[in-house]
Amino acid sequence: MEVVDHEKLCKAIKVSPEVGEDDDVISNMPDNVIANIMDRLSIKDAVGTSILSTSWRFKWTLITRLIFDMKFFSMLAERKVHFDKNNITRLLRHLEGAITKFVLELEVIEFDDEDIHHWVMSLSRLGGLKELTLINRRTTPVKLPTHLFPCLELKHLKLRNCVLSVSPYSCDFRKLLSLKLFRVSFQDHQCGELIAQCPLLETLEILDIELRGEVKLVEIAKLENLKILCLSLCLLDNMTVVRLSSIIQQMSLLPKLQALLLFFQECEFLAEDVAQTPGLRHLSLPQNSCIIRCGF
Repeated sequence: MEVVDHEKLCKAIKVSPEVGEDDDVISNMPDNVIANIMDRLSIKDAVGTSILSTSWRFKWTLITRLIFDMKFFSMLAERKVHFDKNNITRLLRHLEGAITKFVLELEVIEFDDEDIHHWVMSLSRLGGLKELTLINRRTTPVKLPTHLFPCLELKHLKLRNCVLSVSPYSCDFRKLLSLKLFRVSFQDHQCGELIAQCPLLETLEILDIELRGEVKLVEIAKLENLKILCLSLCLLDNMTVVRLSSIIQQMSLLPKLQALLLFFQECEFLAEDVAQTPGLRHLSLPQNSCIIRCGF
């Protein structure tokens, strides 16, 4: 996405003595065009447009993308700008339209589970969320609320170091295309229930070497649209001794699978089993992993 120069934008919007606000072409553009401009600015600069003129006072509330990643926090640190959890709360409270993309990396700011619950609930209220990324870089996992699951428009979900509680009544990811989970645990082994609610899934990544038996291979084999699978094999039910031929046989049921990345940490890998694996075009074995290009 092209980045808009904030100073040039300010000069273009600034009302001159000869031109009244009613004649300001940029200010009178449709809301969707202005929202596109706001999304190309940093959050700080987008909010800063409120001082340009009276008509631009609340234009920043049309933002559709909120990205609080490490690049964002590093930029604030360089500019010595104070930013805490209250800033996120206030931003979400003032926004008028749907947030289509929300990215939050939790390491720098202080927060608790209740803050996460409030933010996710606000996103659900605004509606239209298509991409959600929550990266928790702290030791203690974050417990996510059930408000996360009624996001019917969600297409991309990425979580790190979180705890999920899933039930068939709270989970509906019928439009989800990619699901990426790293160190995500499920209460009462409900990972299978989450996968079952994602019929259109094209990318599935589940990585963790501490959990055991969270996923059943037969549940993954039902994902007819799956193109990319990245998996820690220790997560598979009763998978302590890995038979690659059995895994490939199950994966051969996936008609669209293009790439398979398997991690064998905490598993005993039977290397001689590779020779008995049908349909295998390419296999390389970097440390503790197996990359397979599939052509079933």
